[in-house]
Amino acid sequence: MILPNKNIEPKYSLFYTGAILLKIIKNKEYSVIDLWFIAKKSTNITYSKYIQTLIYLFSIGAINYTKKGKIYNENIKN
Repeated sequence: MILPNKNIEPKYSLFYTGAILLKIIKNKEYSVIDLWFIAKKSTNITYSKYIQTLIYLFSIGAINYTKKGKIYNENIKN
């Protein structure tokens, strides 16, 4: 489910949806709900898959959270 394989198309993997979220985030900070609304407009993603993707991105160190709960790309420094 994390990576695509012969049984899972790329668009259904967390790897793919994670890339979409990172592309949206870039160097901005978003609240969880604001990022959800933007992601929902650009792709057909369920809320469950969205949350799983955030957990995946956090666990690999791609995103982090501010003290105010905003999500940002950990790999882009301002």
